[in-house]
Amino acid sequence: VTRTMKQAMFLMNNVQLQKQIDSTPESGTVLAKLLVEVNDDEQAVRRLYLVVLGRRATEREVAIVMKHRQKVGDRGKAFEDVLWSLINSAEFTTRR
Repeated sequence: VTRTMKQAMFLMNNVQLQKQIDSTPESGTVLAKLLVEVNDDEQAVRRLYLVVLGRRATEREVAIVMKHRQKVGDRGKAFEDVLWSLINSAEFTTRR
């Protein structure tokens, strides 16, 4: 799927979208609630995929996210990165 510069800039600069990716508990976002409810990172990855893409994460996808989570260290920031990646994926834009 080819994207235009206008689409990329919209996703990068949209204030409402940025607010929805916030992982801090006081933000009240879906991501924030998920991270409070689910302490196990692997289970959180699996739930995030179901919520965002409407399908189960593959074992490979879970492994990639877990590796990223360890690299970043900060749980909230790591999951914000993952959510951002899912929302910007071709799968999300063409299926959802």
